[in-house]
Amino acid sequence: MTPNVTAKPGEDKVLECTAHNISPDPALNLIKWKFGGNPLKTNGGRLVQKEDFTGGTFGNFTLTIRNVTAADEGIYTCYLFSSDRQGIKVSMSLKVYGKVMLNAYFLKQ
Repeated sequence: MTPNVTAKPGEDKVLECTAHNISPDPALNLIKWKFGGNPLKTNGGRLVQKEDFTGGTFGNFTLTIRNVTAADEGIYTCYLFSSDRQGIKVSMSLKVYGKVMLNAYFLKQ
């Protein structure tokens, strides 16, 4: 089951991916995020990826989505591949609540 994460438009949301039994050398680990099955470009703009290796074989990896919009709603997946070619995959579903809805009313002239 994919866990649900919620956000409101305009806020920043942090998605977390935690892994155990990974290489203690951060240079030997490859972390990738995908949205709807497509790779994300986490270049420090709206999408920021961070890695935190707290020592040993534990790591916490985050994706921060700045200024969430309705278009950000969907499935996010964190992939971690370590030096021994073992992979970890964690998916989560982001639901955006309070989306702006526009109703159009036409008046007869």
